[in-house]
Amino acid sequence: MSKASRPEFADDQATNTSNLLPAVVPTFSWVRLAERIPVRVHVDRIGPGTQLIAGRTANGDDRSGENSMRSAPAHLVLIGGLAACTAGPDYQLPKNAIATAPAATKLFAGGAVPGFSADPLPPHWWRLYDDARLDEYIVEGLAANRGLRAADANLRAASFVVREAEAAELPTTTLSASGGLSRALASTVPLASAAGYELGGGLTYPLDLAGGIRRGIEAAKDDDEAAEAARDQVRVAVVAAISRSYLAACSANRTLDVAERVVGLQQQTLEVTERLFNGGRGTAFDVTRAQAAVGQSASAIPPIIAAKDASLFELGALLGRAPADYPKEVADCAAPAGAQAAAPDRRWCRAHPPSAGPA
Repeated sequence: MSKASRPEFADDQATNTSNLLPAVVPTFSWVRLAERIPVRVHVDRIGPGTQLIAGRTANGDDRSGENSMRSAPAHLVLIGGLAACTAGPDYQLPKNAIATAPAATKLFAGGAVPGFSADPLPPHWWRLYDDARLDEYIVEGLAANRGLRAADANLRAASFVVREAEAAELPTTTLSASGGLSRALASTVPLASAAGYELGGGLTYPLDLAGGIRRGIEAAKDDDEAAEAARDQVRVAVVAAISRSYLAACSANRTLDVAERVVGLQQQTLEVTERLFNGGRGTAFDVTRAQAAVGQSASAIPPIIAAKDASLFELGALLGRAPADYPKEVADCAAPAGAQAAAPDRRWCRAHPPSAGPA
């Protein structure tokens, strides 16, 4: 519904043109016409006594918002109902899951052995060997391992994502400010300038009707736990590899010492057998058999030395050094004192861990 009115300019400033449209002066005293934009208007009804004359201005009144306001509560209920469907139900473990099967919940093989403990290993579990040198190597290896640093960075990133997701539940504030200076000009007389400014603020609080924020926080926390588990896995792998290499090198030294003693004893046996043979109390077969025993025992020494060198090179690499730059003191180490006590029954050590602080 449109309502026509008289032109908002003086009649003495309107002149007729060939196309029957008035030639309007854009600027005149105290009044400034808006820029004309061509539009297409469809008039449903024309009031009585209203004449549509080209060039006149008209005032429009949009009343469609009244019906929209009446239906707004119904729209909000509908939108809220649809939004509530965006968050699915909580995950429930299936009843026939393998993880809940009776066979999967039983103790591990050997779990009934006395001294076995299913409790998690204590922090700094490598201190069961009671070796200060091993503790130093593990600290150095953990600090030099790039994979562990990357896992720590991933864990920190996941923790920040959790904080960001939790921040979505907090209210947000907005502040705005603007200012302006305007000056209107008449055709002949300059007018005074006018300054204005605006200040505004707002506070927004998320209702989370659809549960999207809550689900986002849950997903971020799950990712954070996964990153922490991955970090712990890398940490355990590094500590286990360093401990294995160190103990393997020390064990190889003990094995090499025993092998060399065996070779020495068999060499003495060979010398005695040769004297008996030279004195007529032995046979050539006895000498040959003693020589074979010496050679067989001596042939076991090079593999032991090779295994020891491999453990030393691996230890150097795990410490972030060049393989040949392994700790030289390990080349002659013996088995740690704590390892001798722990060797008969490691399960007992796990069940009776020493006191240690957090990792």
